[in-house]
Amino acid sequence: MTFRKKLVFSAITVFIFFLILLLVLELFLHIYISFTRGELALISNPELGWAVKPNFHSERTISSYGGYKKYPVKITTNELGFRKWGNPDSKKTKIFIVGDSLTHSMYASDDKTWYSIFGERTEAEVFTYGCSGYGTIQQYLIIKRYFNLIKPDKVIIAFTSNDFDNNIDTGNYDPIENAFGRPYFILDLKNTNNIGDEVPIKNPNTVPHIKLKRSNIKTFLCANSYLAYFIITRLGEIKRKYAKEKTPEEIEQNYEQSIMRTKIALNAVKTFLPDKTELFLFDFTCDSKAHKNLKQMCDELNIKLISGVDQKIIETDQGKKLMRAPDGSHLNEDGERIVGEWLAEYFLHL
Repeated sequence: MTFRKKLVFSAITVFIFFLILLLVLELFLHIYISFTRGELALISNPELGWAVKPNFHSERTISSYGGYKKYPVKITTNELGFRKWGNPDSKKTKIFIVGDSLTHSMYASDDKTWYSIFGERTEAEVFTYGCSGYGTIQQYLIIKRYFNLIKPDKVIIAFTSNDFDNNIDTGNYDPIENAFGRPYFILDLKNTNNIGDEVPIKNPNTVPHIKLKRSNIKTFLCANSYLAYFIITRLGEIKRKYAKEKTPEEIEQNYEQSIMRTKIALNAVKTFLPDKTELFLFDFTCDSKAHKNLKQMCDELNIKLISGVDQKIIETDQGKKLMRAPDGSHLNEDGERIVGEWLAEYFLHL
């Protein structure tokens, strides 16, 4: 065999070896994810960046934080990606709930999510779309997309502190956004001296253009390969770890921008909804600074703010995170029950 043929043979052998290795890793990740948290429950979406996978099904056993309790979790979504879908033709009060991972409720079975318990207690028809990583802009797009199918009497946006960051491209690393991209408002700030005086707030009929910021190559890879999703998101974590820290001035400027864009997003929701549809902002878990800003913008936009459930969870936790899922931040089925009962009491006493 000539040297050239040996070289070609070696190159083909190495190629086949790495191809087999990649296939084995892909299969391993598929099995691992299926056993630990179900298959990836998200899919790429050209408008939203990502969305909840329709007709999703997962059954597994998980432990609460600290491993003090194990319980089975059954998760399903309908053909639209909703965890809970009531009867659109019902004469009962119809409530449309949107939110992020704390509404996606991946650590509770369908009938033990906070919105299922809320629906049972209030006897309302509840429709819930929660998606991990979502910000207010994506929630606004979800409300627009499904409003006419549901024609709800009330809309509840479940808000958490990190939603502020999710409404602005801060450069902070987010694994899901890194894989699928995220939609942002495109604003002209050239003539704006004060961030809080942005034109769309002064003119409620003006909703800024929304543009999806994404890498098509990364999105294609992540949408079609568990291994690619794992590598790309982990590389992002490494990049964040060694990234240059932002100055206090940059952090404050980003925060002010996020407040402005959140306010614009909430104003866009309120502008879109008919006058007869009530809009509520559910302060799910916000620190004191976030809550203060949230209350101020709700007062200015005349949006009903629901707050206090986070304190109820903290009290019940007894400092041991008894209401938390394995990651220590999301809720287990006991925490979901606390939220559902608390919110039901709020609505029953309106």
